[in-house]
This record gives sequence, C-alpha cells and structure tokens, in this order.
Amino acid sequence: MTMATEAQSPTRDGGLLSGDRVRILDAPSWCRRYFTGKAGRVVRVPPFPGGDVWVRFERPVTPWCDRMDTVEEFPFAPEQLAAA
Repeated sequence: MTMATEAQSPTRDGGLLSGDRVRILDAPSWCRRYFTGKAGRVVRVPPFPGGDVWVRFERPVTPWCDRMDTVEEFPFAPEQLAAA
C-alpha cells in the first residue's frame, strides 16, 4: 500500500525556510555595495549545513557593468542574512 506523504520544507541551522523574507546584511566583497541592505525571499535552502541560501530580490538589482544582466537571485551564506 502506498501512502501519500507531504514533503517537508528544508530547514537550516539558522531556521531559514523557503519563502522566508530576509534582508542582506553582507555579501562577497566584489558585490557588497550592490546587495547589502536589499530585501528578498528565500527560494532555495540546501538540506545540508554549510551550503548557500538562494535569495530572490524583491526588486531586481540593476547591473553594475554593461556585460551583466539584471540580478534577480543570488546565493548567500546564512550568516549574511537576517529575518526581515
């Protein structure tokens, strides 16, 4: 007999779940000034500790050079994020 089970949302040590609203506290040095202070929603959380959390920005970040597209999602370490 097969029973339907509901998939659980992945969690992390920091308690982040997909769909949580967060604010970017820090970012890699090469893009810190573009991402710090931005708000977004968590879209992907790996099911293991130590992985990056992907955040979709509420307002896409405009490119900082001609060769770049607008940034809609970006990975951050959990310690770079805060609940918003």
